[in-house]
Amino acid sequence: MMELKTESCPICGKTSAYLQKNDSGFDEWMCQFCHHAFVWPQPTEKYLKDYYDKSVNYVKGAAQEKIEPPKRAHRILISMAGKPQGALKVLDVGAGFGSLLLYWKENGHCAFAYEYSNRCAEFLQKHGMKCFQGEFGAKLFEGDAPFDLVFMCEVLEHVPDPIGYLGTARAVLRKGGKICLSVPNKDFLLMKSYNASFANNPHLSHFSQQSLALALGKAGFENVKFALASSDTYQNTGLVKSAAITGANIFAKVLHAASCGKINTGFQLFACAENP
Repeated sequence: MMELKTESCPICGKTSAYLQKNDSGFDEWMCQFCHHAFVWPQPTEKYLKDYYDKSVNYVKGAAQEKIEPPKRAHRILISMAGKPQGALKVLDVGAGFGSLLLYWKENGHCAFAYEYSNRCAEFLQKHGMKCFQGEFGAKLFEGDAPFDLVFMCEVLEHVPDPIGYLGTARAVLRKGGKICLSVPNKDFLLMKSYNASFANNPHLSHFSQQSLALALGKAGFENVKFALASSDTYQNTGLVKSAAITGANIFAKVLHAASCGKINTGFQLFACAENP
């Protein structure tokens, strides 16, 4: 992963951040200018690599016998990408265990994956997916780029340099190509109630719609469109957590209406933007 060599906000570059909390030994800062939260100093590359290779979720996923069908979040992103005109070349950055790519492959498109986790990469290759590994840069994709679509599902919050990642995505997109992505929505009314500890889920960034729009713009994307989902659309949750999320959503929507739209009610934030 690329190393971010700055002590300022990784999105707007301002130095107006304040310490919000310390989680598992890591300081989380809040930028007062663009409302972006970020971890600084950042963990080492070894720390992150060990997490992605040893995480329980990755170990369980690698034990699957087949690729699971797309989840609701994937279907939201597929819808935002628009109706394809002919066969497309699709790159999924942080492809996990291939659920999103399965849709594109089964519908006659060329599906490519990029994965940081060795477990995920081995699983994808075993199931016939071409998977890139190594430093995430345009050179890595020479010979296969440009792509028509690039997806990043719950990836951007994990990387040290979000704008650099988005810049690479734009570099491997054709002119007029689209990036479709999702991140946890920092401004969801009760998001803090659901945040796992950093040790269990190392998010280096927490995006608001404002900071995500700014990041996409700085990377050179245009025509940004957003959507919100009212609950976690990537995984099945237990009864207690599902009930808590449902209750929070109802409560948030009531306050959203009462505040004339000033209170954010989306648990997850989705975006689609074009490479001009």
